[in-house]
Amino acid sequence: MGLLKKLFTRKHKESNDRSITLHNPPNPFPDEGTFTQIRSHVLSRAAANDPSYLALMRQAAFQTPFAWLEANFPAAKGFFICSEPIPYPYGDISVDDNEGTVINAEEDTRIYLAGKPGVGTVCVKMMVIPPKNVGSGETRGLPFARDTLGTPAMDAAEGALLGLMRRWQEENGEKGTPGVEDGCLAVVVMGVDMLVWEYSRERGFYDPPGGFVFEK
Repeated sequence: MGLLKKLFTRKHKESNDRSITLHNPPNPFPDEGTFTQIRSHVLSRAAANDPSYLALMRQAAFQTPFAWLEANFPAAKGFFICSEPIPYPYGDISVDDNEGTVINAEEDTRIYLAGKPGVGTVCVKMMVIPPKNVGSGETRGLPFARDTLGTPAMDAAEGALLGLMRRWQEENGEKGTPGVEDGCLAVVVMGVDMLVWEYSRERGFYDPPGGFVFEK
């Protein structure tokens, strides 16, 4: 089954209109000290490569892009979000860092799409789990690592997404791929860091005049 069929024939993810917003949600931690202890425990277990903790953090990381997509491409305005992201489809991503680092496409990447009927794909978002040598502080190399901007791994992810969008635009819905046109939004997330551009085949990724305005 081609990518187009996989991504656009699945049930679209819709906002839950029955959800309740808690303006003063209860704090599950009795005090700041307890929160700090629990946080340190979770991070230490993850840093020690505890499989259960790493799996939990990875699962959470791959769910976080949906909130941003739903806020900025709401169903109320006619957008839809594909509910089941796919791994980067063109193989593992090599990182030019003189360490032989490779981003495992199947395990460490997901592609998310937002679209609109009659318009097509309006946003392609790629989530990447940081390699073990990327990030800083106590979250270094974990799914929610910080300070990944400007690293060779982030540059490699950016290049991979650009290549994917150019390929999809060239095929434009043929060969089982989603169509992409100039002006489509491109987003790369690695850990907790995010880069956003507009895309064109000629210019690649660029910042539009006036920048972007997002909900969150």
